[in-house]
Amino acid sequence: MAALLVTFRLAKPTDDPNYLAVFAVLKQYPFTLLGEGSVAVETNESPTQLFNKFKPYIDGNDILLITTLSKPHYGLHKPNVLQWIDLHANHVSIDE
Repeated sequence: MAALLVTFRLAKPTDDPNYLAVFAVLKQYPFTLLGEGSVAVETNESPTQLFNKFKPYIDGNDILLITTLSKPHYGLHKPNVLQWIDLHANHVSIDE
């Protein structure tokens, strides 16, 4: 399985049914929270396929970006989050 990065900002109140539905979609997948509005999920779906699951719950005032997580990566975070990403991210060859 691969890992996708879901980055979002919802322009809805937290008690809005569509706001809650976005989180219900996220909870369908194994995930790790990276920060406010940033979640990595494990899935075999493409970014487009995952986006389409969110589409009924977002509108033009919201921000939602889904991209593939890949190796190598570098950063500072909690060890369990870095381990999760290392386990699930795809390896991409980069010529230096």
